[in-house]
Amino acid sequence: MPYTELDVSRDPASLRALKQSVGDVVTPVAVVGDHLVVGHDPERLGRLLEELGRGPR
Repeated sequence: MPYTELDVSRDPASLRALKQSVGDVVTPVAVVGDHLVVGHDPERLGRLLEELGRGPR
């Protein structure tokens, strides 16, 4: 599955975008479609990926 990795520790623009999206500096953050998954939440991430037809079956 294609993805884009942003390193907020090295990229000030990515850090600003994270603060704007989430309101704070929290990692990890995954964007799945129109949804933000903040923090380590593999169950929610899996459900969202399955809804997009990209998760395990």
